[in-house]
Amino acid sequence: LSLAIGVALAEALDPRPARRLRGGLKWPNDLWLVGEGEAAGRKLGGILVETTPVEGGRVIVVGVGLNVLAQRVPDAASGVAWLREIDADATPASALAQAAPALFDALARFDGEGFAPFARGFAARDLLRGRVVRSQASPGRPPLQGIACGVSAAGLLALETAQGVLPISSGEISVRPVDAGARKRSSSPRRSPGRSPPFSKSNKPAAASRTAGGQSVPARKYTRRRPSLRR
Repeated sequence: LSLAIGVALAEALDPRPARRLRGGLKWPNDLWLVGEGEAAGRKLGGILVETTPVEGGRVIVVGVGLNVLAQRVPDAASGVAWLREIDADATPASALAQAAPALFDALARFDGEGFAPFARGFAARDLLRGRVVRSQASPGRPPLQGIACGVSAAGLLALETAQGVLPISSGEISVRPVDAGARKRSSSPRRSPGRSPPFSKSNKPAAASRTAGGQSVPARKYTRRRPSLRR
């Protein structure tokens, strides 16, 4: 679900991604701005999806944090971007007016069709595809390193490693790009990074209802809360 929301937000806030500075998506839940000459870009915002049980099902609460005005955070590891870099007239109110309808439409469509109709939009803005990345595994488990080669129809990251293509769920790891030196030291996988490998029966996740946000949502019920946009 977080991937679908990311696509909806990126298309609403940056409908012309082919220009010099464009909005991109970093799996599984970040919006970034990427300019010419930037290797990875800077973080524009983030998405948080949580669920809570209610009688007869679950309620999904979606939170979006978005930098609208200039933010100066020198020690931010990811770098910082803001919406006014691509929309000089942007304000919190105008951003909300653009984002809210897109979010409502995305929730309704996801409810009926899942992630599949958002897959092409995500692929067009996927910032990790073709890059060497390292996963920070949970305590007690070794990190994984490989080439990110797109996402599945269920929104899982395909990570090509020396052990084969692994489907990665956001509930298990976080993904961080590896620098150029690490890229040279990494072993070359057998499949071209430009191709997105199919998910065979052997590497599909066991829980088909698990979303990219790491949440299992058996009953879809949404609360339409006005998102809070912070400066």
